[in-house]
Amino acid sequence: MNSLINSNGVSFEQNVDHEKENLTTRKYKKVKTVSVSVVVFFQNLFIVFLIVLPLLLTSLHTLNETDELTFNYGKSISNILSNEIQKDQSTIIDSQIKKILNEKLSLLMDFSRVSSIGMLNFQDFDLIYEYFWKLQMDSGPLPAVYIGFNNGNFMAIKSTLNVNGTVSYFLNLQLPERANLICKICSSETVMNNASLKYSFLIDSATSKPLEMYESVVEYNIFERPWWKMGKDNSDIAISDPYPFTQQGSAGFSLVKGNFSANSNFNYVVTAIDIRFETLSLDIQNFLKTANTFIYAMVSNGEIVGSTYNGSLLSDDGLRLKKPAEIPDEHIKNSGNFIKKLLNGNSDWSTLGKYQCYSLDDVLFQYSVIDVKNIKFVIITGAPINDYLGNFQALKQQMMDSLSNNRNYIILLSLGVFLIFVTLSLFATYYLIVAPLKEISSIMEQATKFDFSALKENNLMSNRSKITEFALVQSSFFTMIKNFAQSLQANNLLSRRGSLHSSHQQVNNNQLAALPKKDPLQNDSETSILNESEF
Repeated sequence: MNSLINSNGVSFEQNVDHEKENLTTRKYKKVKTVSVSVVVFFQNLFIVFLIVLPLLLTSLHTLNETDELTFNYGKSISNILSNEIQKDQSTIIDSQIKKILNEKLSLLMDFSRVSSIGMLNFQDFDLIYEYFWKLQMDSGPLPAVYIGFNNGNFMAIKSTLNVNGTVSYFLNLQLPERANLICKICSSETVMNNASLKYSFLIDSATSKPLEMYESVVEYNIFERPWWKMGKDNSDIAISDPYPFTQQGSAGFSLVKGNFSANSNFNYVVTAIDIRFETLSLDIQNFLKTANTFIYAMVSNGEIVGSTYNGSLLSDDGLRLKKPAEIPDEHIKNSGNFIKKLLNGNSDWSTLGKYQCYSLDDVLFQYSVIDVKNIKFVIITGAPINDYLGNFQALKQQMMDSLSNNRNYIILLSLGVFLIFVTLSLFATYYLIVAPLKEISSIMEQATKFDFSALKENNLMSNRSKITEFALVQSSFFTMIKNFAQSLQANNLLSRRGSLHSSHQQVNNNQLAALPKKDPLQNDSETSILNESEF
């Protein structure tokens, strides 16, 4: 059978080949459509990421700014409060030191007056001893009092606090010259017959009478003691240089005053009162409220004369006092090294000003200078910041923890929102794009399934005329048109889902209405006519 030729001069077989080629192209486009859906999904993912990321970054930036502002504000408040607390504490310590020194100065003046009277009364030790006992009965235990005469006679009265809380009193005598000596204790036969003339007496605190006497083993040369050297040429109150006390393992200085005879400068007495800075530091600690407070007092050359450190302040050779760098306590050592650097090689530690506040490794310490009788003392007091601002620091830490928790919450919330948007994008991409495209592809594939191989291979049934075959082709063509109409309807459905303009649907409906409709009766009639013509 000859090939069918259309009006354009193209054979029917060529049309069939063209249709198969189009079918192959459609299958390829179907695969490409699925790939496009994947691209659309990742585009949605990227868009969601662009929406969530700025919000996340903005939230984190706001939290960081709040965090930094809170930290700086808390730090500023902490510094202000701690500095004020330290300043008040330093003022209290300075005033207490001055108070203690003034009390001892008053006591020194009283003893100096009595010693001067005793000197004029031929070294009346009894008068001095009775006055000491009266004072200690009125005001409690007194510091060590030394009375030395220019002939070498020496008297020392000391009180010692025992472990059980009682107080023991000792009277030390050194009497190289006994002429004109008024001393009931010294008049005993044992004392008078002893060649060494160095004695220690344990005094009964109830009766003020000696309970026990024993020979002193301490070689005490008053002419070599710092308090004697300071007072023998000075009728005014003076303060001796710091020096280690004899066999006490401690150090301090003495308030001294010399008294001279009106008849001869050779006849004089020096009265001295010990001030141990260890005792002074313990007194100061009673006014402090923190557990880790450290205090140390230095003279202008940087030697420590008292501190809260419990160890010895004497050097290993016992000839000098230690400096801060030699103290094992880390707070004392570090603060001392810090101040030493500020001196820039200056050996006078009292030149940094009246009051300074410093911070080092979360430790606050104060530098202050007090002047007592033209003698400058450098007082260092300090403690960790948490000791001063424990509650405030805890509150600040709670705020920081709260901000950190909020930051983590926002990060998790942003991550959750991101995952939700991605999931919704996944479902929306599938149901609004992939599924409709798949449905359209299926309909298009059905529309192109008409088998033209019979025409191409000229394999028409021999018992049918060309009119019958063309009728079959016409019927198949109408079937294909119907399938295309269904495809267009699916496309309109997709358009409605995508919120396209309603006018597109109207155009499609008009196109569908314009298509010819098949009348079953007419087809049967035509088939009957064809059948009749065959016979």
